[in-house]
Amino acid sequence: MHIDFAALGLVAVVTLVSAVVLVSVVSIGARLLEAGPSGAVSTSRRMGGWSMFALAGLAVLFGLYLVIPYFHGG
Repeated sequence: MHIDFAALGLVAVVTLVSAVVLVSVVSIGARLLEAGPSGAVSTSRRMGGWSMFALAGLAVLFGLYLVIPYFHGG
C-alpha cells in the first residue's frame, strides 16, 4: 500500500484552514448580533450578523456537496 503524504498533508491543511474560517465567520456573526449597552441591535449589525450565518451555512452545504458523491451526477 502506498500513501501519498503530500496529498494527505494538503487535505490536513485545507481542513484546518476551513475549520478556522468557518468558526471565525460564525463568531463574527454572533458578535454582530450581540446587543449593546442599550439592549438593542442596529439594523445594519443585524443584517451583517445574519449574513455571516448565511455564509457559514453556504460553506457547510458546499462541504456536504463535496463529500456526498450522489450530488456529482454520473
